[in-house]
Amino acid sequence: MSGAKAHLVYLMNTEYPNRKAHSVQLTKLLASLAPWYTVDAYFAGLTVPPEAIHQAAKEQYGHSLDHVRFHEAGKGSMTGLRFFLTLWRILKETPPDAFFYTRKFGVASKIIATRFLHGRKVVIESHKKDGYLKEERVESNRYAHIRGRWEKEKRGSAELRRVYRNADLVLFTSPGSEAVVRKDEPGMASAVIWYPLDPKHGLGGERPRRFVYCGSLMQSKLIDMLLDALAACPPEITVDCYGGKEADLARVRGELAARGLENRFILKGWLPYTELERILPQYQYGLTTMEGIKVVDYLEYGVIPLCSRVNTYTGVFGDAFPYFTPDSPESLARLMCAIDAFPLQPEAVNAIIERYSLPRFGATLHTLFSRYVTQKTL
Repeated sequence: MSGAKAHLVYLMNTEYPNRKAHSVQLTKLLASLAPWYTVDAYFAGLTVPPEAIHQAAKEQYGHSLDHVRFHEAGKGSMTGLRFFLTLWRILKETPPDAFFYTRKFGVASKIIATRFLHGRKVVIESHKKDGYLKEERVESNRYAHIRGRWEKEKRGSAELRRVYRNADLVLFTSPGSEAVVRKDEPGMASAVIWYPLDPKHGLGGERPRRFVYCGSLMQSKLIDMLLDALAACPPEITVDCYGGKEADLARVRGELAARGLENRFILKGWLPYTELERILPQYQYGLTTMEGIKVVDYLEYGVIPLCSRVNTYTGVFGDAFPYFTPDSPESLARLMCAIDAFPLQPEAVNAIIERYSLPRFGATLHTLFSRYVTQKTL
């Protein structure tokens, strides 16, 4: 590798660093780009002083971001008329051949709409399910009131299609989402990347038969479904839970009392991301209810994920892992009871981990950017 690094402008209308799962994912994404790119990252706010942010990111996430220059754009800086001031600032502070990268459709829409002012390339990372939805579409069930507001229609599909159509590259996190959008926009430039992995432990192995849930306890995450499944399991099956804000913990305590599960769903509280390395290797199986990136944490620390059978997972994992019927506590309970009989496929699992490992993930992005954005010969 020789010559100057290419330049990327990363835009995110949230604060950084923060405790959200997406901040872990974007940190690893930025870390994977270090060999090839200089990055200017603009956030709505910085939660630590600018001079301390590299050390703070290293301590919170365990990754070096020395190749990233962080900028505080200000609250509301990427919406409305203030966006034009932000854009003017970015154009002054970054080289003219830098390209934009964001995972926020509202931000991508504004960058594309103002391309006549800046003339730069735009990459959008889409986390939409089925191309247009916030969550996977699941057949009507007792939890439909939780999923329902995201499934009724393709919200803002015209705007989303305009972004898909006009972005220089769209990065999807599942093959199913890409296929849905390609039917609407056959000329779209796109690829599937999933999430970057930084594996630290081998999968499975000699571990106690213990279940863990690691993530949010918001009702929208279908925690009720998980508790209903646990109630249908024999009493010797328990789940340790890490995560949850105080208001959610209080609500879940009430739900546990109502189901008689106080001693079977053990609330351990929130823990920093860097503590996962100490905690997760103690467990054999990791539970997930809604479609999210906690599965990444499980894989990195050798925990076998129990996932619902939705495109988000099947399109990436194939038959490498066990699945349960989406939003079915009965199906999840059966899987938890019979999980030891599921034959692991080490070669298939290792191939998945290698495909999305941090170095290979970064190299894949570099190849895609070189083809669709920078047009540089590798």
